[in-house]
Amino acid sequence: MPAETLTLALLIYFAAEGIFSIMFRAPALAVGALGWLVLNGFIGLFLVGVVLVGVPGTATWMGLLVSIDPVYGGSALIALSLTAHRRKSAMPTGSAP
Repeated sequence: MPAETLTLALLIYFAAEGIFSIMFRAPALAVGALGWLVLNGFIGLFLVGVVLVGVPGTATWMGLLVSIDPVYGGSALIALSLTAHRRKSAMPTGSAP
């Protein structure tokens, strides 16, 4: 029973993280780093599909799946911040944001 509960909790987490990452892409659109957040959202939704398709067999891979999501999430946020920094650096000094 605890393994099924953990799997269900991870499914809910991956689904919510993927949906919200795609949903809250508006700030990234203004900066120009839309692709990274959308890719991160689709990776979260892909992980939901992987877990749903192979529920008995994915128990051994659960640690790997849990570690993939933060790696891509962090990469998306780093890319977003670097893009925002480049845009800010490229603005003329006296202009309004």
